[in-house]
Amino acid sequence: MFDKQIEIEIIAIYKFFAQECPYLFNHSIVAGGAIRDSLLGVEVKDIDIFVPWGIKTGSKDLGNNGVNGLVSPFLNRYTEQNYDLDYEETGFTVYNVQDTVLRSMGVTHPVQIIFKNNVDEKFDIVKDFPISLSRVYFDPVENKIVRSKAYSKSVTTGIVLYNPSSCPEEYLERMRAKHPNFKFYRNGPIDTYTVAYGASSVNPRPSIKTKTAWTSLHFEKPRTGSKAL
Repeated sequence: MFDKQIEIEIIAIYKFFAQECPYLFNHSIVAGGAIRDSLLGVEVKDIDIFVPWGIKTGSKDLGNNGVNGLVSPFLNRYTEQNYDLDYEETGFTVYNVQDTVLRSMGVTHPVQIIFKNNVDEKFDIVKDFPISLSRVYFDPVENKIVRSKAYSKSVTTGIVLYNPSSCPEEYLERMRAKHPNFKFYRNGPIDTYTVAYGASSVNPRPSIKTKTAWTSLHFEKPRTGSKAL
């Protein structure tokens, strides 16, 4: 069953985004351990908010009137940039939400806002995650948990595929320790299942479930007259 405290905290975070930075409400997802581990009944360490930050979504538009101008004031006011990154992959810019802000929202877990450079679509963020079990996320706009076929097959079969070229050994050992009931298989691109699943390929686009473990989430999209949002 999904961790109720994590659900409550994510609701609080996105209500905060809706008031203070509607762009983050509309264009971010919750991914990583907060969703993966909660669905699997494993203790959650922190909450990671991912934002696609490509050409379409505004990383190239540095003007004060562009997308960057909508997000930067929020980051300057409520976050601190994280220079001690826990990411082996390049292309991420990470901000820690300030502890005082989290406490005021009733959020007890650390929260990071992570911008993925050169990515425009939400699903393309998790598509690059190095293990198949991590390819699941929560979309606040759709109010759904989105499970990729890679994630669903891992849960169904108990087999986790990982890409050795983008999965450091230390990270892999942490995942094995967290999820001892799964078998981890070295593979190439995660969406190829020739060895583990006996199929030549699996469509990497998400397989959206209509029923989720979330029972009380309900967001109203923030009202705004700005087309940029």
